[in-house]
This record gives sequence, C-alpha cells and structure tokens, in this order.
Amino acid sequence: MIGLDTNILLRLATGDDEAQVKTVTRWLDAHARDDTLYVNHVVLVEALWTLKSGYGYARSDLTIFVDSLLGNAVFEIEEMGLVEDALRLFELTQADFADCLVFAKNARSCEGTITFDKAARALPQAVVL
Repeated sequence: MIGLDTNILLRLATGDDEAQVKTVTRWLDAHARDDTLYVNHVVLVEALWTLKSGYGYARSDLTIFVDSLLGNAVFEIEEMGLVEDALRLFELTQADFADCLVFAKNARSCEGTITFDKAARALPQAVVL
C-alpha cells in the first residue's frame, strides 16, 4: 500500500498542473501497479477543504469526489464505513465534511459532541453551546 499526501490527491483530482500530473502518473505506473493508494482522514479532509475553497467546488462536486474515491478499488480509504457515514451526514446537512467526519466518529463512542458551530446543529447528537 502507498500513502498519498494531499497534494498528490489534488493533482489526480484536478489535473491542474500538467507537469506534476505526468510526474505522479509515471511514478504510480512504475511503483503502484499492484498496490492500493491509501487516503487517510487528514488527507481527505484537506483535499475537500482545498477543492471547496481553492477550486470553488460545490457541495455536490465534493460528494461526487468522495463517492468516486469510495467506489474505486485503487484507493483504500481509512475507515471507509466511517467516511460513508460522514458523507451521508454531509449530504443531509449544511455542515462541512470535516465536522461530519468528527460527528460520525464521535457517534461511535460518545453520547454527544459539544460545539460552537451552528452549521453542526443538524448533526446527530450535536450540543451547540
């Protein structure tokens, strides 16, 4: 398994730097033929934040992006079931994906999650202070 950093995932997602895309593609062709590409939660959250704030992706585009990662056998997503839970929350609320991931993770072992974030109000077990 080969871990991806956020900038590599962004090059693969956006293709915005042709030289870097070629470099990544060549490297992956040479080294990752039989490996999966590991995407941890930090990389996923950073990528989504960058796609939204830096590239202007809409929520629906972000959902499609995460779905495409989840549905592609080349990628191994850290705790995929948890990411799927977070994606469902993201689709049902206006909370950021990072918050959805936090709440989905906390829901597995906590009675609730306290926050000042009003957008998180609709998330399960949210206690907005």
